[in-house]
Amino acid sequence: MNESVQKLRQFVIEYGLPKTDMALFGIKCLYCGKSDRIRQLEIPDELHEKMDSKDMKRYSDLWKRLTQSGDSLGVCKFCQNLLKLYLEKGKAEALYKGGEIMQVEVLGPGCKRCDDLYENTVAAASEFDPSVDIAVKKVKDINYFAKMGVFMTPGLVIEGKVVSVGKVLTVEEIKEKIKESM
Repeated sequence: MNESVQKLRQFVIEYGLPKTDMALFGIKCLYCGKSDRIRQLEIPDELHEKMDSKDMKRYSDLWKRLTQSGDSLGVCKFCQNLLKLYLEKGKAEALYKGGEIMQVEVLGPGCKRCDDLYENTVAAASEFDPSVDIAVKKVKDINYFAKMGVFMTPGLVIEGKVVSVGKVLTVEEIKEKIKESM
């Protein structure tokens, strides 16, 4: 398990976080399947009066390492695993998938548009936290394109699923596709 995730998990258990015990009904834990045990963790600024400065700094540092601006984190109070929360969508995702490498393929014969999508995909993958392993591979095998149902290139495949066909996605669009596949 990612070291930062493990440290934050220990911190949450040790300090009994979250301090506000309000269940987020309908959001399912990806680890144990419970849908009534998810609690949203407080952002560091909300806890400054409830912890000493040393612990507050530790929590804040871990939070910053594991989130991007505006992210919400939660914990399943049944299995104690941490989750990234998407409150507006009513869903959660695993904060870290235990060392798995996400496979991303750019399908194309080598034309300019295919090369542009490949470059954008490599750039998008490099913007993720180093704890998220993403392997980007260029595939030029036309038989593979047909097998995947890609008849117009470039194609983008994430974890074996075609997510885009015939478009040169921007770095931001690719990052969103990768996040959706996590």
